[in-house]
Amino acid sequence: MAATSGSEDDDPLRESKAYNQSIYLMLAVPYLLLGGFGWVVYRGLNKTNRQQPGPEGPAEEPPA
Repeated sequence: MAATSGSEDDDPLRESKAYNQSIYLMLAVPYLLLGGFGWVVYRGLNKTNRQQPGPEGPAEEPPA
């Protein structure tokens, strides 16, 4: 029985595509993480601003 390491299947085109995909992944992940974190902060700030009354205080009903 012969042990193979897989080095017989060297395909330069396949290897270059794999390198390209890994580079794209390494470039995309930081932007996705920062974008996701920014979205969470934005949503959190929007939620707190909607819950707090404005500077004029709570809206009062006009007298009848």
